[in-house]
Amino acid sequence: MVFINHPLIFIKLLIPHICLTMKINTLAQTQLISDEDIFNKVPLGHYKEDFSGPKPKVVLKQFQIDLDNVEREIVSWNEQFELPYEYLKPSCIENSIAR
Repeated sequence: MVFINHPLIFIKLLIPHICLTMKINTLAQTQLISDEDIFNKVPLGHYKEDFSGPKPKVVLKQFQIDLDNVEREIVSWNEQFELPYEYLKPSCIENSIAR
């Protein structure tokens, strides 16, 4: 086992590890906030499974129409801002946190 007596040597040994950790964190943050669909997310109001029967399909269709109306309202509201607020747009919200 090597003992490091001088703090400067200890810091010099840690710098590559710190730099690598910072690069990894930056890449992870960039990936998470990018527009890429890295988690195969399903937008709010859309479902992978098919609903059987006419009543659920009618309710789902009306829900999707309502979400589209909200989306258009948010888009038009955001036009007045230099930096739009996109976080509550239905297209930006995942359908479920459970997978």
